[in-house]
Amino acid sequence: MMEGDGVLSAHQGKDVHLECKANGDDPISIMWRREGRELIAEPGRSSITVIRELQHVTSKFSIEKTQKSDSGRYESQASNPFGKLYCHIHLQIWGNAVNLNDYCDIYFSL
Repeated sequence: MMEGDGVLSAHQGKDVHLECKANGDDPISIMWRREGRELIAEPGRSSITVIRELQHVTSKFSIEKTQKSDSGRYESQASNPFGKLYCHIHLQIWGNAVNLNDYCDIYFSL
């Protein structure tokens, strides 16, 4: 896993997927935050998926049908007994896309 920052933009109404992959010794946990507050899944609006493999954990935070209010600073924190790493991304949601038939998934992998 790398520490870092990024910027991501999407059109309103599109789905956005932020992904964090962490390698290391168990137990590995990944937490998501927005503007410093812990994120929890909201059925029909957002979800958090976690896949655990040998010394590897992938967590995906997904937002369905984004709204402008979803814009902001998101953070993933991966940790185990040996330390913590953070990645930050600023998500900017723009007005509706010109072509509403376009499909757009956005992935941010750490």
